[in-house]
Amino acid sequence: MWKNALDEVFLDFDKGLYSRLEVVSFCIGLFSRELLLEVWVYFPDWVRDGIKDTVLNMEDDDEVVTFGRLDSQQSKRDILRVKRWLIEYT
Repeated sequence: MWKNALDEVFLDFDKGLYSRLEVVSFCIGLFSRELLLEVWVYFPDWVRDGIKDTVLNMEDDDEVVTFGRLDSQQSKRDILRVKRWLIEYT
């Protein structure tokens, strides 16, 4: 199921419907729910680099701004969960 979602987002990105940052943000959210090496290696290099740049610089006391689209506290927990996975497995 996650592959279909990613393929659709990457296709829409190729069509110009999403920016790189939007794709990286989507992938962080998806990856926080599917912390699997299989998902990580499915991401293109530029997505993995974008995820690393975003989450590895996040500190526990940083604030996450979601502009009301998502719960900011849940988004922060998701980002920190991905960060812990990256530190342990990459």
